[in-house]
Parts: sequence; C-alpha cells; structure tokens
Amino acid sequence: MFSPEIFWSSGAGAFAAFGVFALGWPISQKEDIFSKIAASWISGLCVIYCGGFLSQIMGIPISFLSVLIIGMCVSAVVGAIRISFFSNQLQDNQREHFSINWLPFLFGVSAIALLAIRAFFQPLQGADTSFRWEMLAKLIFYQQKLDFYPPRSPEDFNLYFYPDGMSPLVAFTYWWVYVIRGAPDPQATFALVAISYAVCLFLIYRITSQLAGPEAAKGA
Repeated sequence: MFSPEIFWSSGAGAFAAFGVFALGWPISQKEDIFSKIAASWISGLCVIYCGGFLSQIMGIPISFLSVLIIGMCVSAVVGAIRISFFSNQLQDNQREHFSINWLPFLFGVSAIALLAIRAFFQPLQGADTSFRWEMLAKLIFYQQKLDFYPPRSPEDFNLYFYPDGMSPLVAFTYWWVYVIRGAPDPQATFALVAISYAVCLFLIYRITSQLAGPEAAKGA
C-alpha cells in the first residue's frame, strides 16, 4: 500500500516541475515543441536562481512568494527583450523544424523512466549530495537567506561547513521543491531530476545532429 506521503511527494514534485516550465516559458522562443520545452526548463531553473539571488541582494527573505514574484518579473522582462531585439534572428532560427527519430527517442524514454523510479525510491544519490547540495537547500529553506554561503566567518561554518563557492543552482532547484512541499522532502525531487536528465539527453541529441548529422545522433 502506498502511504499518503508518497502522494504528497508526487504532487509536490509535479507542481514544482510545472512551476519551472511556467517561469521559463515566456523566455523560450522556439517553434518546435520539444525545443521550446527544453528551453523553458533551462530558463525556468535560471529564473528561480535569479529570484533567490535577487531576494538576497535586496535583503528580503528567500521565500516562495518573493522568488515567484521576482522570477515572474525577470521572465517577463527577458521575454520582452528577446521578442523586441531578437525577433528577426528568432524567425530565421525557427525555419528548421525538428523531427523525431523514434528509436533513440524510445531508448531515451526508457532510461528516463528508470531514472525517475530510482530518483523517487532512492532520492538524491551521490557522494556529496547529503552534506553539500541538499544541505544547502535545507539551510536556505530554514534560514531564508544565503549570506552564509560561501562560508567566511565561524558562524557561517557552523551552518555550512564545506568551503564551497560554486553557484548554488542545484541547491535552489532542491529548495524550490522543498518550499512547495512545505518541508524538506528528498523524495519529491524525483520529477526535477528526471526532467533535467531528459533535457540533457535532448540537448546531446540536438547538438550531435547539428554537428555530425541525425545518423550520428542516434548513437549519442
């Protein structure tokens, strides 16, 4: 029997994924649906990161509402700029339509499904995930700030001991799921992990197709 927690985790993960697509959709200006979905996903993750980063700069708590409002503004402004200043270039780039090669597509769907199942039942697997990216996501969730990262003072190291200075895009991705779920729940991150993997596979296929042709992309 599935417990109610599994349904809550699944729903939160799905809603978080929808939020990423919604925030990135105005920025993506691709004609074929697969490219637009991939561009929306990447743009949405960047918008969430910008929302958290700008919240920290403005001195307001990093919360779902602040990131959502700032993210919507960033998405609208960037989307308007793209339409206003790059409309001719976008029209030229959209003349080439994307077609599906079904064999690599089916292999990709199978791999994504297996990854999603593992990400749900064995979430956030990785040597440095528990004390690094997930820990940072939890701290942002509870502290609602990011002034302790990268750690510089003894107080900072008491919160986050790892002397890291990388852009916390992954941590904000996990935080986005946690803040929608209402509590840190690694199981709810399965949708974002699986979709990110799917987007990576799609980008590998498109890049290989452009550089070496569709036949070479089948083996990529």
